[in-house]
Amino acid sequence: MTVYITKQLPKAIDTYSNERTVGRGGFEVVYKGVLSDKRVVAIKKYVSVEEEVPVLVYEFIPNNTLFHHIHNEEGGTSWLSWENRLRVVVEAASTLAYLHSHATTPIINRDVKSTNMLLDNDFSAKLSDFGISMLFSIKEENVNTVVQDTLGYLDP
Repeated sequence: MTVYITKQLPKAIDTYSNERTVGRGGFEVVYKGVLSDKRVVAIKKYVSVEEEVPVLVYEFIPNNTLFHHIHNEEGGTSWLSWENRLRVVVEAASTLAYLHSHATTPIINRDVKSTNMLLDNDFSAKLSDFGISMLFSIKEENVNTVVQDTLGYLDP
C-alpha cells in the first residue's frame, strides 16, 4: 500500500473537477485520476465539514458495476451473459465468505448490492463501499449494532 499526501496528487485530482466524478456515496465522492506514473486511479474523498479528511486512492476499475450491466444503463442489449453475471455473483459471495469467516479480523460489509460490485478488465468482481462495515473480534459471540444499510437492501 502506498500512502500519498494531498500535495502529491494535484495532477490526479485536478482540483476535484465534477467532470472527473465517477461515483457518489452517502459520505464520499469518487473521482477518476491519473498519477504521475500514468496509472489510472479512483480517488475517494470523504465529505467532512469539520476537518480535513485523508483521501483514499484505489486502482481504477474500468468496466463499471454489475448494476450497470444488469440494467443496461446505456440502452441496447447487455453483452454480459447470464453465465458471466452468475460468475460475478459467485466471486462476490466467495469474497464475503472469506471476509466473514477467514480474515484475521472478520469484516461484515453491510452494504452488498449490485452497484457495489465493480468489474475489472477481465470482468472479475471487486467489492467496494465498505463505509459502514463492521470489524469483529473472533472471540465475540454476540454483537449489538445500530441498523445501517441502504434502503431497499436491508435484510428482512
